[in-house]
Amino acid sequence: GQLIEKGQLSLELIKANITELMAGAVDTTAVPLQFALFELARNPSIQEMVRREVQSSWASAGGDPQKALQGAPLLKNTVKEILRMYPVGITVQRYPVRDIVIQNYHIPAGTLVQACLYPMGRSEDVFREAEIFKPTRWEKSEQRGFLSLAFGFGARQCVGRRIADNEMQLLLFHIL
Repeated sequence: GQLIEKGQLSLELIKANITELMAGAVDTTAVPLQFALFELARNPSIQEMVRREVQSSWASAGGDPQKALQGAPLLKNTVKEILRMYPVGITVQRYPVRDIVIQNYHIPAGTLVQACLYPMGRSEDVFREAEIFKPTRWEKSEQRGFLSLAFGFGARQCVGRRIADNEMQLLLFHIL
């Protein structure tokens, strides 16, 4: 919005960026959605819990999809859980701007640091019962720090994160 307002982004660049964003979103949402349907089918009790929440939220929202999504935290947690178990990206990389120490390892500024998302999401050191599909692990009472890295984090996180989250939640919402 600021770039348009200041005249720093032409209509052609806006169209190109939107096309790129939407095309990229297809890949990054289709695969997790397939895994979500797979895990919900393998776990009928969880599927029923999420389905009841979705139905209740839809009834309370009076047909407003945004309100309905806000009233379905278990659905949102289902997407987080799928991205933990089946991340779209393989790694998140950063170059620290200053020296850091992580678990007694000194990492000099400018060194490439990678977090490998698949093994991290399946690690018992990071997640209790890591191999089990458990969307409730994302409830506030069970959270232990910042663990969701599927779209990166901070200033360099994926710009399409919100769109991708909404797309996945909306599709699952309508299916359920």
